[in-house]
Amino acid sequence: MNSGYEMAQDLGLYGFVSMDEYEAGVEAANTFVDLLQVGENVGNDNNETSAVYVNHQPGNTAMDSRFDGFRDTITEAIPSVLVNEVRLKEGQSDQETLHHLTEAFQQKCPTMVLIGSPVLEATTAALYANGCALSSTTIVGTFDTTPDVYASIAVGKLAFAVSQQQHLQGTLPVVMAATYVSTGQRLAPPSQSKYGIYSSGPSIVTLQTLPSDTIQACEAEGFPVCAPGQAPIKLGAQVQQAGLDTGVDLQFELFNRQESSEVMHAKMASKIISYCRAGVHGIFVSIPSTALIPAVRECLDLNIPVMSVNTGAEYAIDELQLPHHIGQLEYTAGYAAGKYMASPQHGIDKVICIRQDQDNKALTERCKGFEAAIRETNGAVEFLGRPIVGVDNVAGFIHTVKEFVANHTSDNTWDGLGMLELGTKYVDATLGLRQDHPGMQFGAFDTSGALYNALATDDIMFGIDQSLYLQGYLPVWLLTMIATTNQHLKNRYIETGPTLVLESASKEYLSCQALSFSVCPPPVLYDLNQLTNVRPIGYTLAAIVIATAVSCIVWMAMNRRSSVVAQSQPEFLLMICFGAVCMVSAIFPLGIDDSIASTEGASKACMAIPWCVALGFTIMYAGIFCKIWRINKLMTAAKYFRRTKIQAWHVIAPLVGLSVGNVLFLAIWTGVDPMYYSREEVCGAGDFSSVGHCKAGDTKVSVAMASLIGIINITALILANVEAYRARWLNEHLSEFRYMFINLLGILQVGIIGVPLIMLLAEEPVASYFLISILLFLVAESTLLLMFVPKVLLLRQEAADDSDDAASVASMASSNISPFGNNQNSSRHTRFSLPAAPKSFPSSLQRASSVENSASSSAALLNRIKELERLLREEEGVDTRRVFSKVQLDTVVTIPTERESDDDDVMASVNTAVLQACNGDIERAQSMARKLGLEKPISDLEIDEESDESSSDSSCAGDALSKNPVNKIAALTA
Repeated sequence: MNSGYEMAQDLGLYGFVSMDEYEAGVEAANTFVDLLQVGENVGNDNNETSAVYVNHQPGNTAMDSRFDGFRDTITEAIPSVLVNEVRLKEGQSDQETLHHLTEAFQQKCPTMVLIGSPVLEATTAALYANGCALSSTTIVGTFDTTPDVYASIAVGKLAFAVSQQQHLQGTLPVVMAATYVSTGQRLAPPSQSKYGIYSSGPSIVTLQTLPSDTIQACEAEGFPVCAPGQAPIKLGAQVQQAGLDTGVDLQFELFNRQESSEVMHAKMASKIISYCRAGVHGIFVSIPSTALIPAVRECLDLNIPVMSVNTGAEYAIDELQLPHHIGQLEYTAGYAAGKYMASPQHGIDKVICIRQDQDNKALTERCKGFEAAIRETNGAVEFLGRPIVGVDNVAGFIHTVKEFVANHTSDNTWDGLGMLELGTKYVDATLGLRQDHPGMQFGAFDTSGALYNALATDDIMFGIDQSLYLQGYLPVWLLTMIATTNQHLKNRYIETGPTLVLESASKEYLSCQALSFSVCPPPVLYDLNQLTNVRPIGYTLAAIVIATAVSCIVWMAMNRRSSVVAQSQPEFLLMICFGAVCMVSAIFPLGIDDSIASTEGASKACMAIPWCVALGFTIMYAGIFCKIWRINKLMTAAKYFRRTKIQAWHVIAPLVGLSVGNVLFLAIWTGVDPMYYSREEVCGAGDFSSVGHCKAGDTKVSVAMASLIGIINITALILANVEAYRARWLNEHLSEFRYMFINLLGILQVGIIGVPLIMLLAEEPVASYFLISILLFLVAESTLLLMFVPKVLLLRQEAADDSDDAASVASMASSNISPFGNNQNSSRHTRFSLPAAPKSFPSSLQRASSVENSASSSAALLNRIKELERLLREEEGVDTRRVFSKVQLDTVVTIPTERESDDDDVMASVNTAVLQACNGDIERAQSMARKLGLEKPISDLEIDEESDESSSDSSCAGDALSKNPVNKIAALTA
């Protein structure tokens, strides 16, 4: 389809739908010729005919073919015409295009300009800049149709557009392919086509053939079955209610607008005849033109009672002698409107009567009555005329009214102007005109929601109600009475109006009217699907996470001196808490809709959601990564006996990098193609149902940025889990591998289940908000709990162990038991004496050698040495990794804490214990110390052997120490 049709037959394609570009140029030239014959004054000052073709894609085969067709045809029709092609440069900016075209039109204004829709704005601006009056001096036509093209045709900037009917061009190939696949049958190539293609164009669109606003909206949406923004309308409800009330078998036909009034009236006449020939007991019709009179006469000849409603009173009573016409007398209604508008208190000195359809007899009568009332003012109010506007074209309506006022007032003043509209179609458009011209006033026939709203704000003078409900309800009753009793009223005119509506109706009345005044009306549900009821649930979940994060921070502050908190790197734990709070804070803007904010405010809230989620997730998991990465770097250095000190800022680079990436892409998303809040009516869900939700931007930029942000956050998650896996052998003080693995599984489940559900519920804002809130809560809360609960439990366990050990040491001291496990009077023991206050050992070590030492100090030292006691059994086979993970020494791990002085004491004690365990063998002790990764040097200690039975075993664990753990621990704590 579309392009490449020249090769369609050569390629053996089964079908091709496109527009012949050469023929499009031919049609454009013929349209120019027709317009030149109509507009005698069109042309430049020298009366020369010139044509300009603006080629916005030089080298494009389609653009060149269009020019060839245009040039060949226009020169044949007007031999003296000067044809010029302006070839724009590929890729030039809008400003460069405007400058290029302005120079091209400087010498003289061309008679005809043919362009492509992408350069419409630049072309019209260039023509205006050179003083070329559109439609009077220069005629402009374009290829292809867009909303801007339609609007330009409506206001007279463009004379026509060449449409290739793209919807037809895209739909037919699908139909043809599906038919061939399912049946094996296909269309034969058109014999009259040069290239054997089915032509979707060219089709010329002018002001006379301009599609209505409704059709334009449908075209923009691909002609859906249910046009967006338009809920199904219940028609003839009052007639159906009358049928139920009378119990008659009722058939109702309402004819939609056709391509012309003649076609619609012919169809109506045919339907009337078919009903009467079928033998109905009565019929009521509207008679908008004389075309229906023969059909009504045939019904009367068949003795079928006929009544007319709404329009055609003069035909019904004067010509057809029908028993009743039910409706308002249009002339009388127009007269009443004129009398009210011309009242001196309104300050109106000139009026116009705007007609939507020049062929409608009822509208003509309304304007006649309106004009008659104005004439009776004897010149106090001037009647300017009856401008005719399109039936369904807002842009054309505004342009026509502005032009009419400018042409019929001396100074184009709107002050004191009164306008009467013969329907409510253009009430909103007229309100827009009134904002620009506050001195103008207007009234309208019929009633609508827009009219009632304008009455409530005093922006409209009046509406005229003709009681359409009665026009549909009463004929059924009156015809039923005639058919069953042969009785009828003597009144020929059953007048349902006019009634001047000067104030807005109540909500209750509007609800009843919307339900056609049902006897027991069901409640009208204006279901906006807002988040009012579910919002507190989401905010409560967010508050729980925030409270959890604050509790974790308070716990860290209270236990900051404990080894569990110190070795868990609290600076990174704070980052995790902050990230969780930031991420779950997205629930707050997620809960903002048009029930508590304006559309603009809700749109800003929409864009805040990805900021909170992306930054919070990255900070949380990048913080976990940096925390564990720091431990892994330290452990790697310790493995090779290298002393290293790594501060938090040494490993913060990944967190900063990921956060900067998030901020960069979010900023581009926000600035170029931000999210916005949109409310849309739900097709097929009733008259009063709509949904409001956040939408991504209108271009692919938002999709690209969201994808990149997703990659960054997935990267943070993967990095955190990889580092946790590398640290799986560390104890729970330093690593959270087991809990990170559980958290990863949880997030995978959330992604697998939650993301598809979010997509399915995209059009259900209440359910979608609840689901997203639950998912954000689960991710943030589970991460916090899995990071902090194990540490809380571990701290409690250590406190319990310390209490037990302290109690044991205190018991030994009170029982006067030797630390070596023997009675103090025994002569067989080894005593290790320390030199008096050596420089390398603090005085606290001397206090530790005394059995009268406090229980708490002994317990703390004992707790440190217990792990070393078990490892020393292996001597040369000691696994250093286990030493580093089990022996909790800050001088080994080199994590700065507030307990460095205490650790110096413990370090000295451990050095002493190693030396004593090796029976004073300095060389052996230094070898063992190196294996354990101890930093402090082994100092010479005096060993006083008071027994011949001292262990002479060359190993680091003598018989007394290896066979009796109690003796050994006592020796180590001596």
